[in-house]
Order: sequence, then C-alpha cells, then structure tokens
Amino acid sequence: MPTVCFGARRSPCSTVIASLLVFPVLGAGVAAQSPPVADAGDFSFFVTGGAITLDASGSSDPDAGDFIETFEWDLDDDGNFDFSTTGGAPGADPVLVIQPNEYIPLLGVPVEGLVYGFGLRATDSTGLSDFDTAMFVFTSPWADLGNSLAGTNGAPLLVGEGTLLADDPVTLSLTSALDNTTAFFIAGLTQLDAPFKGGVLVPNLDLAGFPLALPTGPLGEIIINSTWPAGIPSGFTTYYQYWVIDPAGPVGFSASNAISGTTP
Repeated sequence: MPTVCFGARRSPCSTVIASLLVFPVLGAGVAAQSPPVADAGDFSFFVTGGAITLDASGSSDPDAGDFIETFEWDLDDDGNFDFSTTGGAPGADPVLVIQPNEYIPLLGVPVEGLVYGFGLRATDSTGLSDFDTAMFVFTSPWADLGNSLAGTNGAPLLVGEGTLLADDPVTLSLTSALDNTTAFFIAGLTQLDAPFKGGVLVPNLDLAGFPLALPTGPLGEIIINSTWPAGIPSGFTTYYQYWVIDPAGPVGFSASNAISGTTP
C-alpha cells in the first residue's frame, strides 16, 4: 500500500514525494546538445611546390541553431593545431589554402609519394568539438615516358620542372645531347608513339609551331624557361621530346626521353 503523509511538519516522506513530482517536471523538454561532426575530407593529391587546400566542408552540426565556429588543422600530426579559421553564424570557412612557405617549416621539403596525415578539430557555437583525420600525398605533374635514343654522349635527358599552375614558372632542360648541333624540340597535344629514325617519336605533330629547331650549347644542353599559361583546364596533358642531329645515332639522330606534363 502506498504511504500517505499528513501534517504541517516536513517529513522524509514528503521530501521524497516532492522530489518525484518536481524533478521530472523540471527536466521535461530539455534535450542534450550534440557535438558537431568533423569531416577532414578524402585522400588528397597536391602538386609538389604548389599550395595545398584543406577542405572540411563535409563537416556539420546536428543541432538546430548551432554552427561550427572554429576549424583547426594539425598539419604535421603532432597534436598541436597549426592553422585555424573562425567565424560567427552561419559558421567558419571550412576551406583553408596553405602556401609552401607556410607548410614547409612544418613538413619539410615535400617528398613525392610519401603519405602525410593531418588532423581536424571542429568546434561548434556551444563549445563542443569533434575530430577527424585525413591523408594526402605530393605528386609531380610531370611523367617520364622513356623512349630515349643514345647518341655521342649517351641518351639525352629531358626534365620538366614547375607546378603547371597558371602563371607559375616552367623549365624544360635538355642535357647530355651532342654539343653545338641542332636539336628539334617537339611538343604535342596527344601521344603518337610512332617508329622514327630508329627510335620512337612520342609526341604527335598536332601543335602549331613545332618541331622547333634549337642549337645545343657547348655541353649539349638546351634550357627553356617560360611560364605556364592561364586557362589550361585541369587534367590537360601535353607531350615533349627532343630529336638531335647526331652522327652516332642509329640513323644520324639521337633522341631524348619523352615527358608529359598534366595540369593539376
């Protein structure tokens, strides 16, 4: 049988009943706050020597009226947050662009192919946080396609340098060719891979102005410095190769390796 308490004096019985009656009423309708959901993004590829872009735009806050107030990035994964963005409603900017002079002191000179990890902390307008991690790798926009043909000084070597980002410097260096002769610089928009002069002609002859006859230097070198034009779409690939007049070649020519450059 339930206990019934009477009288003016407060008793342990009345205290228990008051607690049962009052506290459920005071707690009714009060929902617990949920932390935000941090999303550091997918595995990313960045061009060696270029800026890196960290994108946390997949992050969200499940509570109505709350927003992510701060994004913090730990770029070298040492537990300390190196960069942050902060903002009021509707929230902080989830995208952060970091220049080489900012990330090299933390990561060192980027090593192509090495996988780097970074941490993200997202903190919402109520002070609750969530963490996520993601990985990225530095890659070169240049690829060596081989197909050199040896001459007097062995196989001429062609190397491309530069990020292939708009208006960034680009260098094409030919070395180990025969000195003081003529080399034909070929650039193409597609890959031909046709038999030619005892070797393989890799670039197609589909770009106006090429082949371009250039003199080799006293060390068998040719250095071309330029800037990468703006407006080249991402993923666009061009192909390059030198053919050098060289009596030591199979048919009077040697050839450099071919290279390709792909715009990030």
